[in-house]
Amino acid sequence: MKIPAFLAASYSSDLRLTATVSHALNRIEDHISATRMVFFPEYTDHSVSHIELTAQTALDLATLPARGLMTPVDAAALMVAVSLHDLGMHLTKEGFESLISHDSRWKGIDFFDTKSWSSLWEEFY
Repeated sequence: MKIPAFLAASYSSDLRLTATVSHALNRIEDHISATRMVFFPEYTDHSVSHIELTAQTALDLATLPARGLMTPVDAAALMVAVSLHDLGMHLTKEGFESLISHDSRWKGIDFFDTKSWSSLWEEFY
């Protein structure tokens, strides 16, 4: 996975951060490469290329003064966060079905999700 040079340079002198980011990105990339998007495949591309473009866009949106305030931890966190932001889209058909089944063990957050995921799916479908 290509990391924007500014972000990589920001944390590259810290070996623990570099190892943490590298480990996270390798695991995320392996997962993305191993799964086929069956969940709304008509949506935006959610491949490694999408992550690379999103990271660059996030960095491009940062002003020079904002970049000057970015710490090595900030840069590492931004890269990992960008890589995680769509990971939930990489579900198997069985995983998706387990989320929307009436007897799913997966529940929403009470104060956020006022309807069950099975109800929301039925309304959408």
